[in-house]
Amino acid sequence: MSGLPRPHRLYVQQSTPVGKDANGFDLPHETEWVLWCDCRKQTYGHGYVRKSANGESYECSAVVFANLNTARLENGTLVEVRDDDDSVVLTGEVKEFSKDIAHVRIWL
Repeated sequence: MSGLPRPHRLYVQQSTPVGKDANGFDLPHETEWVLWCDCRKQTYGHGYVRKSANGESYECSAVVFANLNTARLENGTLVEVRDDDDSVVLTGEVKEFSKDIAHVRIWL
């Protein structure tokens, strides 16, 4: 693995529709946590105000660094960062996904 160590794992909550009931209403979706990539996290104690690429400001509590080949995540996606022993060390919602020449940053 190149670059900085990635001591954590990023999991993404995905939901799958299970169909419709007898009246045609959607049944509750099944959700599961899916391993997305290896990562490294950096948290901000009191939040951090960041300006996105489109010029909007938002407050984030952490940034997750991942490898360049990490698939894009949409804003609003729920994620968990876990240690090697599978304990959750960070939970959040994606506020911005950015990619540069060195790595991917996922702002929560």
